[in-house]
Amino acid sequence: PSRSTLLGYLNGLKADKLALFNINGFWNINHTYGYDVGDSLLRLFAERLERRFIGEHVFHLGGDLFAVLSNHSTKREDFVSALKAALWYFGYSPFHIEGNSFFLSTRIGVAIGVDTLFFGAEFALKQAKQTKREMVIVDAENRHICLPKSQNIKSAIEWETKIRDAIKRDKFVVYAQEIVGGGKKYECLVRMEQADKS
Repeated sequence: PSRSTLLGYLNGLKADKLALFNINGFWNINHTYGYDVGDSLLRLFAERLERRFIGEHVFHLGGDLFAVLSNHSTKREDFVSALKAALWYFGYSPFHIEGNSFFLSTRIGVAIGVDTLFFGAEFALKQAKQTKREMVIVDAENRHICLPKSQNIKSAIEWETKIRDAIKRDKFVVYAQEIVGGGKKYECLVRMEQADKS
């Protein structure tokens, strides 16, 4: 099932756990071996994911992104253990297609017990990518990381806009200073000039 089906489930199903699986570097496989091989790998990945999470709802959200939705009948400890086992399994169990062996390592973003499961899982997956971790969990009971606040997100978007605008208008200045005792080595700093010249 697709992303739209998942969102429909989230509106009507008593689910409290969601994991988003992203396959690392999958574009390289498409680029090197072609989309037919890539599509075959995605189908095999989906089949293995369904076998590992029997009784849960598995979705293909597009590209190399998959989701596993779990309800209250599965304990959170069991769900997290199953996800950790899946990380190991996909990283070390090869997929064989047309005489080639592929290892599909993944990153997982998990939301447990939060009001907005999809938003929480997306945020966790983004954090996993940024911190180069295999799995990040947003848990309402045990907050491994804080849920993002809308004000923080708004500020991040505003800063991204400012930085992109400064790049377009060539508003970055490079400063170099010699490292004492470094034998003619320098460190460079980049500063962004703002409208108020700060």
